Amino acid sequence: MSNLVYLIPLLPFLGFLINGLGRKFLSKGLIGIIGSGTVLAAFIISLLLFINKSYSATPIHYFDFINVGSLKIPFAFQQPFEPTHEAMAALTLRRDLPAHKLAANLRRAFSGIVAGNVKEQGLRAIETYGVYELHGDTQLMHLLDDLLNAFVTQKRMKLQGEYQPCYRVVK
Repeated sequence: MSNLVYLIPLLPFLGFLINGLGRKFLSKGLIGIIGSGTVLAAFIISLLLFINKSYSATPIHYFDFINVGSLKIPFAFQQPFEPTHEAMAALTLRRDLPAHKLAANLRRAFSGIVAGNVKEQGLRAIETYGVYELHGDTQLMHLLDDLLNAFVTQKRMKLQGEYQPCYRVVK
């Protein structure tokens, strides 16, 4: 079935060609049937492929977001971060990481910690599954915690009650 995937863009294009080239020779009714029929056939093939899941989606690396001299920022750094327990546990927070990776992971960890203390979805996840587990340098995590405490003191985080760290450092 997955060998039919090429028909999805091809059928409407063929309908366009037939209707465009044969507009003087075809009746309006037939033009409507051809145009609608080719789009409907492409939709049905798409639907069947989706239902059967006979395709495999694999990510393809097309380009870096920024690539200037020695500065290389992959496009993945621009993607939104969903702070799930799995995603937070997968973060590595060590000083020996390249600066850009450490900065990106700290941003993600910070987003997850704020979500775990402020956002409804994060609060529910912490309540249901417990605190996030972060893998990283203890000293680095203490600095992050100091920053969060400063935000709480400055009332830059809208908390429900007192600030409770929603993570623990795992070695």
